[in-house]
Amino acid sequence: MRLRILFLLSLAWLAACGEKDALLAPAPLPAFEPAAKIVRLWSVDTGAGAAVVGLRLAPAVTGDAVYVVDARGRVSARARADGHELWRRNTGEAFSAGPVAGYGQLFAGTREGELVAMSATDGTVVWRAQLTGEVLAPPALDGDAVIVKSADGRVTLFDRASGAVRWVYDGGLPPLTLRASSRPLLLPDAAIVGLSSGVLVALERAGGQVIWERRVAEPAGKSELDRLVDIAGDFLLVGDRLHAASYQGSIVAMDLRSGQFEWQQPVSTFQPLAAGDGNIYVVDADSHIVAYRASDGVVVWRLESLRGRQVAGAAVTGSLLLVGDYQGWLHVIRQTDGMIVARLRVDRAGIAAVPVVDEGTVFVLGQGGRLAALKVE
Repeated sequence: MRLRILFLLSLAWLAACGEKDALLAPAPLPAFEPAAKIVRLWSVDTGAGAAVVGLRLAPAVTGDAVYVVDARGRVSARARADGHELWRRNTGEAFSAGPVAGYGQLFAGTREGELVAMSATDGTVVWRAQLTGEVLAPPALDGDAVIVKSADGRVTLFDRASGAVRWVYDGGLPPLTLRASSRPLLLPDAAIVGLSSGVLVALERAGGQVIWERRVAEPAGKSELDRLVDIAGDFLLVGDRLHAASYQGSIVAMDLRSGQFEWQQPVSTFQPLAAGDGNIYVVDADSHIVAYRASDGVVVWRLESLRGRQVAGAAVTGSLLLVGDYQGWLHVIRQTDGMIVARLRVDRAGIAAVPVVDEGTVFVLGQGGRLAALKVE
């Protein structure tokens, strides 16, 4: 039987395996000319730290609450207005991805390979389903269904209310993968899934049959490490154009219905993509931030001053871009030219989750469990 290895994502380790040690040394905090202001609305210690590398534990935000889970099974809700605790529950689950909120429920994946549905009112478990591998990306919701991808490449569509399995698609698994995973995209008539083989696949929502498959990256090199082309970062739908990127591969724009490429550029990333101001934003594997023009893929600007700072994926608020780093700094970047215009430290343990922006308020969860609500002016 072929050995299946789930590769622990570590920038330092990756650098040691190549010839990029100097390039990947964390850059010092760059100087900048302040042109924006970050206002801290509230900040609380949730206890919901992510103690394990590679966990996707960004907060879930609704109209009146912010929900967080942690690797030790704690689930809690905070009032959106002031951060005071609404409720807390210890589930005993080792959460690894989520939560996702919707339809009065919370959904989160675990390191033991379970999808857990909980009540958003008090955190009680509504149903749970055993998968065949660890969950490394948050599930996706749409209407009466929830979809989740497990680390072994299988994708499962569930009935949202009951937890009944509707279909399973096996995307396979190469010998070596990143310990990261892209979140499936669930649409009214289809599901889009990124695979560790560098392939993007569109599946019929009704039964899971393949509509189209497109290779985003072609494995190259002699070693398994060189041939890693995992689509580990979340892809992005803007109108009818789908944008996806892979590790040691490329970023592509394609037509959603046909899967035909419209443009393609080389890049290496395992972070989610973001869009704004007519651009697609990528945080690459070296923590450079690159703006590609959405219409044709031309590079608009490239920010290299955060090199090696283990920058999480970007979020957009207004005309600005937000990224967090391994020392817990939130950096505010102007979308027009890629210049840093503000900075605030949120959690000294670091920021590994992409900031969540909802109706102009920015919610950031740090590695040490510090949850902050911010405004950028």
